Amino acid sequence: MDNESLKAILGLLKAIAAKPDGAVIAASVTVVGMITVAVLTTITQWFVTKRIITSDHSKISIQINSEFKLRQFELWQNDFKEAMSLLLAATDPEIRNPFNKNEIVPLIHKIQLMLNLANLGHRKVNGLVNDLALAVNGWNKNIDEASILRIHGHLIDASKEILYLPPLE
Repeated sequence: MDNESLKAILGLLKAIAAKPDGAVIAASVTVVGMITVAVLTTITQWFVTKRIITSDHSKISIQINSEFKLRQFELWQNDFKEAMSLLLAATDPEIRNPFNKNEIVPLIHKIQLMLNLANLGHRKVNGLVNDLALAVNGWNKNIDEASILRIHGHLIDASKEILYLPPLE
């Protein structure tokens, strides 16, 4: 752009500013209105998009966390059932007599490590596992086969209570 063109545009702007007519004012109002609407639309769209993304992120996070806990509980259920079945079989007086402590003690430890003692049901199972350990290892001399089978029954019932209900937090 040359100097003369720049002077002409500057002169035109001065003339419009000094003596605006109705068409120029209408055009100015329209342009300012369009710019204002565009800015407000952009800001509103940004807030709405941000809120949607935050909400979706929260939903996905909750879903992933729930699926992880469910999967973890399923694995715990399978491992617990397996260990408990092996312990009950290893301590059944109708199957094994004398008891093999080398087989029983690791199973007891495994089960105890799987239990969350902050949970009342888990504490109950832990106490029954301890009672069973005392009975079959001969540390409690007043236990007979019927008592061991009673402990088995209580242990099975307590195990079912914690096996089929997800742990509450």
